[in-house]
Amino acid sequence: MKIMRCSQSLTCLLAFYAVTLPAATVSGAPRSVVVTEAQNGQNVQIGINDVLIVRLQAQAGTGYSWAVTTVPSFLRLSREHTEPTGRTIPGGPEIQLFTFKPISSGNALLSFAYRRPWETGQPPARTYNVKVSVSTH
Repeated sequence: MKIMRCSQSLTCLLAFYAVTLPAATVSGAPRSVVVTEAQNGQNVQIGINDVLIVRLQAQAGTGYSWAVTTVPSFLRLSREHTEPTGRTIPGGPEIQLFTFKPISSGNALLSFAYRRPWETGQPPARTYNVKVSVSTH
């Protein structure tokens, strides 16, 4: 009888770990933090294992595009690409995405300018700034 209880207890213990361990692992998993033009001028906090994705609307058919102007030393630009906004029409609106990965903790401004690359010396049509805080916790 005692052997039966021991095996039942062991089964219960294994079932407990099967249910709780994945949850603990998932909660510590990296997350993607997405910011858009709605967060212009605001602060964003991310963890050292998180990914920061900046989504900015552009109209490439006009020659304008977003460019990173200031990247804090604790962030690394890992990917830059565009996505259509829905209907794909030549010269139509699109979303430019910039993916950053933290390489250390820090607190500084991340800046973008919306301009035509060939118009040097001209002020940007728009700017985007977000203050990024990366913590190791």
